[in-house]
Amino acid sequence: MTVLDCLIDQRLYIDLPDAKQRVQIFGVHSSGKQLAEDVDFEKLVFRTVGFSGVDIRNLVNEAAIMVVGFCCI
Repeated sequence: MTVLDCLIDQRLYIDLPDAKQRVQIFGVHSSGKQLAEDVDFEKLVFRTVGFSGVDIRNLVNEAAIMVVGFCCI
């Protein structure tokens, strides 16, 4: 038991997002980013089953980093 556990008397368990929610999360984390015309979040959600919102955010950010690295080499 940690100090934080002693201070908090309840724990909340949040389910992983479903397909519809993952599409929305992709939209939130990709807003303001230039995307290729063939990016289809509806298809990506089937490859991200079991991903949390943080996982999707990291995926979008890693993809952006890879593109910058690829274009600047």
